[in-house]
Amino acid sequence: MQIAAGDQHSLIMNKDGNIFITGRNLSGSLGIPDLDADKLTQFTPFPITEFQVKTVVAGASYYAFLTTDNEVYLNGIISSSGRNELLKQDVEDVKTILAAQNQFYVIKEDGSLYARGNNSYGQFGQGHTESWIHTYNLVAENIRYIDTGDACSTMVDIKGCLYGWGLSSCAAALGNRGKTIKSVSFPHSVQSVACGNYFTAVLTESGQVYAAGIIAEDSSDSSVGDGNEELEDLGLDNIVQIDACESCLFAVKDNGDLFVIGTASFGEIGMGNHKYQRQIRLAKHDLEGVVAISCSKCTILALTKDDQVYGWGLNAHGELGLGDVEYQLTPTVVFDGNQ
Repeated sequence: MQIAAGDQHSLIMNKDGNIFITGRNLSGSLGIPDLDADKLTQFTPFPITEFQVKTVVAGASYYAFLTTDNEVYLNGIISSSGRNELLKQDVEDVKTILAAQNQFYVIKEDGSLYARGNNSYGQFGQGHTESWIHTYNLVAENIRYIDTGDACSTMVDIKGCLYGWGLSSCAAALGNRGKTIKSVSFPHSVQSVACGNYFTAVLTESGQVYAAGIIAEDSSDSSVGDGNEELEDLGLDNIVQIDACESCLFAVKDNGDLFVIGTASFGEIGMGNHKYQRQIRLAKHDLEGVVAISCSKCTILALTKDDQVYGWGLNAHGELGLGDVEYQLTPTVVFDGNQ
């Protein structure tokens, strides 16, 4: 199974490869023919019959599929441009696809990274702020992973080396403030990265997590995530995945434990009874048995080992699939993968 949380919609692929979707349907943005409703508030089967999907991702106002034939299909709006129609993309030899809020990335079989979307702060690292709205352009070669936050990007090459850059006022740029790709001195081999609005997190190949920038602002606390540009060890081990929403970082351990640090405006932390919540220091989450996490700006989906999908956080467009548009403070089952 796979999960993909977007700002206005969410997608789930079950064990049989069937796609289910929920959320906003502005001008047909969900891509379901003859759907007149302005939103779906429950996961609904997506009418795909002509190809098989192996990867699904979601951005702020778009989603994309990578098929078993390594073809890419995209529906929605990236950086104010696009069509609410599922269209095959003009890219070939694709190995994997990655989604940020307003950027879409394609990594080809040879490791070359191509991008499309918003570049207003130089997020693509090419020394300019011209956005790539309609075309895919080369960002870098020999790349393993990339993520983009509000104004900064962090990238990993196939050797596990780290790169970072971004807006001059953004501590998440890892000390490399500017519009060009720059290497980051870091003594560990990196597996993946996750970017929030004002922080960057790094997952090493050995399963440790480091973070820089501002995860939770509080003058009384000087722990990790207080605005330092240097990557600091969060003290976790055996971590297999990290992901970030706007102001929270989540880490999944190999035994299914889930950890979180950050702040919440719509219940994103998923622990407690308050919409607005500060969780300054790292904490083990109440949800157990987690095997995957997917975060949008303020909405979180988690897949557990028994094929249950839990959701919490912002639900303004029905993106949690709970049948309503109320934000959710604690993890609630939104999809049963055994049915």
